[in-house]
Order: sequence, then structure tokens, then C-alpha cells
Amino acid sequence: MFTGDREFGEWLAHNQLGFADQSNERAAAMWASGNLSEYRETRQAHPRVRTVRGLHAKFKDNDKAPKPVLEPTEDDLKTIGKLQTLAERGSTEGERESAKAKLEAYSSAFGDQKEEVIERAAEAAEREREEAPNDTQVQQIRTALMRKGSDFLAEWLLKAMVKDHDLFKSVMVGLYK
Repeated sequence: MFTGDREFGEWLAHNQLGFADQSNERAAAMWASGNLSEYRETRQAHPRVRTVRGLHAKFKDNDKAPKPVLEPTEDDLKTIGKLQTLAERGSTEGERESAKAKLEAYSSAFGDQKEEVIERAAEAAEREREEAPNDTQVQQIRTALMRKGSDFLAEWLLKAMVKDHDLFKSVMVGLYK
């Protein structure tokens, strides 16, 4: 915008910025002179700010990219649920306090939605409890499997093991113990 320092100095004087001898004042003045549209927009958005340096600070604050909002995974919800349970029902005061601190630190990654995430964790734990087979169902399945015989059981176990690597490893360890 200016062909030299002299023109810039004249602009400073014209805009009553001759006192701008400090580096932050000078940087603000240079920003304003090089970005008139941004300067005007910032001044319009913040009419109570009286200095160019103050407007420059407001502009820099608005220019910062917002922190991305993280969405909790199912594992996050399980961990938060366990921490919440420990915070409420830990066996010692120290265990409860430690769980509260960990819960606060862990859930703070989710920003403003921290309370919502804790609530979602409680809901996920409740759904998991509802979906888990109860003792009666387990006994009925056990009886039916015993009637089917070992060939049926071996075939379905192998199918499940192919789909789930952790199950495969657990069965292999159990078989060769």
C-alpha cells in the first residue's frame, strides 16, 4: 500500500498513530495499513475497542482456528462409564478421587460436551447390560449345544474364530494349555 517508509510514516500521522514506537503498536499499525478491509470489519465487529493494537488483537483471536470437537468412540464411552462407576462406588476414598480426576481429564477431550459424553457412556453401559445374555439364556444355549453334539459345536466355533482374531487366539491358548 505504501511505496516507502516515508509514506507509511505519513499514514501513521494521518491516522493519529505517531506514538506507535513499540513493536506491538507498530505491528498493529502495519496490519491495519496492509489489510484495510479486515481492519474495518474488525472495527465494525468490535466498536468498543478504541486502539489499533486492540483491534489487531481481536482480529488475531478471531483468526485462530476453532479446536475440533472430538466424538467419543465406543471404547471411549466404555472407559468413561467404568471411570464414572469407580468415581461413584470405589472401595476407598482415594480410589474414588483418582477415578474422578481421571474421568475429568479423559472427558475434557470432548470439550463443552463433557457432561453429554458422560451421560452417553451411562446409556451405552445400560444398553450393554440389557443386551448381555442372562444366566437362564446361557443355560438354555448350553443345553441345546450339548444336544447338537461336538461336530456342530466345532463347526460354528471355527466360523466364529475366523471372524474374530482375539477369539481365535483365546481358543488356541485354551486348547494347547
